Amino acid sequence: GFGPQIGTSGTSIIVTGTNLGDVRNVLVGGVPMPYMIISPTQIVIRLDNSAQTGQITVQSATSGTATSFQPFTFIGVPTTA
Repeated sequence: GFGPQIGTSGTSIIVTGTNLGDVRNVLVGGVPMPYMIISPTQIVIRLDNSAQTGQITVQSATSGTATSFQPFTFIGVPTTA
Protein backbone atom coordinates (compact mmCIF):
# COMPACT_ATOMS: atom_id res chain seq x y z
CA GLY A 1 0.00 0.00 0.00
CA PHE A 2 0.96 3.65 -0.07
CA GLY A 3 0.12 6.94 1.57
CA PRO A 4 -0.79 9.67 1.32
CA GLN A 5 -3.04 9.24 -1.73
CA ILE A 6 -2.92 12.92 -2.74
CA GLY A 7 -0.10 15.46 -2.77
CA THR A 8 1.96 18.15 -4.45
CA SER A 9 5.60 18.60 -5.42
CA GLY A 10 7.76 17.85 -2.38
CA THR A 11 5.32 15.30 -0.94
CA SER A 12 6.86 12.09 0.36
CA ILE A 13 4.89 8.94 -0.40
CA ILE A 14 5.55 5.92 1.80
CA VAL A 15 5.17 2.61 -0.04
CA THR A 16 4.99 -0.63 1.92
CA GLY A 17 5.14 -4.15 0.57
CA THR A 18 7.55 -7.04 0.16
CA ASN A 19 10.79 -7.45 -1.79
CA LEU A 20 11.39 -3.69 -1.99
CA GLY A 21 15.09 -3.95 -1.17
CA ASP A 22 16.18 -4.16 -4.81
CA VAL A 23 13.90 -1.54 -6.40
CA ARG A 24 15.44 -0.11 -9.57
CA ASN A 25 12.78 2.33 -10.75
CA VAL A 26 9.65 4.05 -9.42
CA LEU A 27 6.99 5.74 -11.55
CA VAL A 28 4.12 7.96 -10.44
CA GLY A 29 1.58 8.43 -13.20
CA GLY A 30 4.11 6.96 -15.64
CA VAL A 31 6.85 9.47 -14.73
CA PRO A 32 10.10 8.38 -13.00
CA MET A 33 10.45 9.80 -9.48
CA PRO A 34 13.35 9.88 -7.01
CA TYR A 35 13.03 7.35 -4.19
CA MET A 36 14.90 5.94 -1.22
CA ILE A 37 14.91 2.33 -0.06
CA ILE A 38 14.25 2.33 3.68
CA SER A 39 14.02 -1.44 4.18
CA PRO A 40 13.04 -4.59 2.27
CA THR A 41 9.42 -3.67 3.08
CA GLN A 42 9.40 0.12 2.66
CA ILE A 43 10.46 2.82 0.20
CA VAL A 44 9.86 6.57 0.20
CA ILE A 45 9.10 8.42 -3.03
CA ARG A 46 9.80 12.16 -3.18
CA LEU A 47 7.54 13.91 -5.71
CA ASP A 48 8.93 16.59 -7.97
CA ASN A 49 7.14 18.98 -10.38
CA SER A 50 7.03 16.39 -13.18
CA ALA A 51 4.77 13.96 -11.25
CA GLN A 52 1.39 13.07 -12.73
CA THR A 53 -1.85 11.65 -11.38
CA GLY A 54 -1.96 7.89 -11.84
CA GLN A 55 -0.84 4.53 -10.54
CA ILE A 56 2.41 4.04 -8.65
CA THR A 57 4.64 1.48 -10.35
CA VAL A 58 7.63 -0.10 -8.61
CA GLN A 59 10.16 -2.02 -10.71
CA SER A 60 12.45 -4.47 -8.95
CA ALA A 61 15.59 -6.19 -10.21
CA THR A 62 14.45 -9.63 -9.05
CA SER A 63 10.72 -9.40 -8.29
CA GLY A 64 9.47 -7.76 -11.49
CA THR A 65 6.97 -4.91 -11.64
CA ALA A 66 4.12 -4.07 -9.28
CA THR A 67 1.49 -1.40 -9.91
CA SER A 68 -0.88 0.07 -7.36
CA PHE A 69 -4.58 -0.61 -7.78
CA GLN A 70 -5.51 2.85 -6.50
CA PRO A 71 -4.14 5.93 -8.28
CA PHE A 72 -2.18 8.71 -6.62
CA THR A 73 -3.64 12.19 -7.19
CA PHE A 74 -1.02 14.85 -7.97
CA ILE A 75 -1.99 18.47 -7.46
CA GLY A 76 0.33 20.49 -9.68
CA VAL A 77 1.28 24.12 -9.38
CA PRO A 78 -1.12 26.30 -11.39
CA THR A 79 0.38 28.03 -14.38
CA THR A 80 -0.56 31.40 -15.83
CA ALA A 81 -0.65 32.30 -19.49
